[in-house]
Amino acid sequence: FAIAFAVSARCVNHGLVSSSVRSGPGLTLDESFNVGQGIYLFESALDHGPLMFTPSGAEQVFGRKGYLPDHPPLGRLAIGAVHELTRPLVASQSRELPYSVVSARLASAMLFAVTVWLVGWYAARWYGALAGIVAAASLCSMPRAFGHAHLAALETAIGLMFTGTVLFAANRLARISADRVASQIPFPWWPACLTGLWLGLALLTKIQAVLLPIPIGLWAVWQWRWRAVPLMLLVGVVGVFVFLIGWPWLWLDPVAHLREYFASKAQRPTLYCYYLGQRYADVDIPWHYPVVLFLVTMPAGLHLLGLWGLWFRSASAREATGPRVDPRIALPAVVVVFVLGFFALPGVTVYDGARLFLVIAPLWAVIVGTGVARLWRSSRTNRVRRWSVVLLMAAGVGDGLWGLAATHPCYLSYYSIAVGGLRGADRIGLEPTYWRDSLTREFLDEVADAVPSGTTLYVAPVLHPANRIDLELLSPILQQHGLRLDSFDDRDPAKTDMRYVLVFRRHADPWSSLEPAPAGGTLVCEVRRSDVQLTALYDLSGP
Repeated sequence: FAIAFAVSARCVNHGLVSSSVRSGPGLTLDESFNVGQGIYLFESALDHGPLMFTPSGAEQVFGRKGYLPDHPPLGRLAIGAVHELTRPLVASQSRELPYSVVSARLASAMLFAVTVWLVGWYAARWYGALAGIVAAASLCSMPRAFGHAHLAALETAIGLMFTGTVLFAANRLARISADRVASQIPFPWWPACLTGLWLGLALLTKIQAVLLPIPIGLWAVWQWRWRAVPLMLLVGVVGVFVFLIGWPWLWLDPVAHLREYFASKAQRPTLYCYYLGQRYADVDIPWHYPVVLFLVTMPAGLHLLGLWGLWFRSASAREATGPRVDPRIALPAVVVVFVLGFFALPGVTVYDGARLFLVIAPLWAVIVGTGVARLWRSSRTNRVRRWSVVLLMAAGVGDGLWGLAATHPCYLSYYSIAVGGLRGADRIGLEPTYWRDSLTREFLDEVADAVPSGTTLYVAPVLHPANRIDLELLSPILQQHGLRLDSFDDRDPAKTDMRYVLVFRRHADPWSSLEPAPAGGTLVCEVRRSDVQLTALYDLSGP
C-alpha cells in the first residue's frame, strides 16, 4: 500500500511552477468537472452533516442548478475530501487558483494504493504469498491503470469498488457455498448483505457497476443451482437500497431522475474513436475493439501469465468431488469475459481507448498472480522449470515497467510489445493519445519560454468549451505568463490571424489542416514518445 501510494502520489504535477512534486500527466478533459463537483459535495457535507440526507437537505444540496448528476456522488466526494484536506500542503501557487488539481489527484493515488493492497491480499489469502506479491506488482505495472492513479478521475474509484465487490463475493460466497453443500449450514444472510453493500457502493461511484449483477448471478447459479436465487435477490436488494439511500438527488423525483441518469449514458452527444486507421462513431465501433484494446494496452507478458491462472485448481478443487476450476478465481474470470463481451455488443457506446472497461484490470492482476502460483507449484521438483518461471515473471512485470518508463508521464499512450509498443500501434492505426494528458508540465514550460507573454494559443481539438477554459484557469504556468487559450477553427473568418496552434493528436477528432502538420507552419516544441508525436505547438506565421 505504502509503496503504491508513494509512487503514484509523487508524479501528479500537471503544471505547477518550480514545484518539488514530480511531473505527471497533463490536465485531462474530465478532471475539472470531477474536482469542482467533489469540492462542492464535500463542503455541503460539512455544512449540512447528516441533515443532507433529509428531504430539505437533499433539496438544498442536490436540487441546486450547479449540481451535475452525470455521475453518482461517492467517487467525486472522495476527490473533494482529499482535495480539501491536502491543499494546504501543496505549493502556494495552487492556492491562488479556483482549486488544486495536484491535491485532488492524491485521491486517486490513495484509492489505487488501496486497490493494490486489496488485490495482493486476496491473491495471497487464496494462493499464497507469491501470488499476492505478483498480483500487486502486476497491477502497478499496468501503465494505463497506473496512469489513472495520477488523475482526478473516477476510473480508479470505480476500479476499487468494482474489484472489492467481486473479490469479496468470490471469497465469502464461494467458501460458504462449499460448506453449505457439505454440512448444510444456515443460509449465509450476512455475507450476502455485505456483498450487496459493496455493490451499492460501486453503484454510487460510476455506472460500470451495473455490469456486476449478471456475471455474479451466473457464477452463483453455476455453483449452487436454485440455491443462488434467494442469495442473489438479497445481494441485489441491499445493493439497490444502498444506491438509492446514498444519492439523495434521486429522492427529488425518483422515476424521472433514474430515467435521466441511465438515459444520459445512452443519449449523450456522439463521441468518436480512431481504430485501425478509421474514425468511428462511439456506437458503430467494430465488435472486436474492446478485445483488441484489452490485449494491446496491457503488458503481453501479463496476459501469458494470466492464461495459466484461468485454469488454477486449489487443493480442495483437485479432490475427486471438487469442481474442475477453483470457484474463487472463476468469478473474476467470468466478470472479465462478461465486461469485454458487453462492450463488444452492437450499439453499445465505446470510446476513449480502454478507459470504460479498465475496471477489469485489477481482476486480471489477481488472475496473473494465480497463474504464477500455479506455475511455481508445478515446477516444485524441477530447478530448471523454476528458473523458467522466475524469468517469465520478470518478463511479464518487466514489460509493464518498461512501458511506464517509455511513456512517462503519458501513461495512457502505452501499448504493449505485442504490437511494437506505441510506435507499432501508431502504424496500424490505433489512437496515440485521447485525453490531453500529453500536455505535460515540461511541454507547457517550453511553450511559455517560446511565445511572448499575453499571446493567445489556439487549441485543437476542443471537445467541450469548458475543457479549454479550465486548462487556462487551472494551469499556473499559463497564468504566470499571461497566455490565453482559444479554440482553433480555420473555417471561422474571425480567426484568420491565428499564429500559435497547440494540438494534441487525438485522431478521432482531427482537423485536416493540422494532420499530420500544418502546411507552412513551424514546429516550436512537441511531446514525443517512441518517436510518435503526442502534442505539439506550431507557429503558423511561417519560417
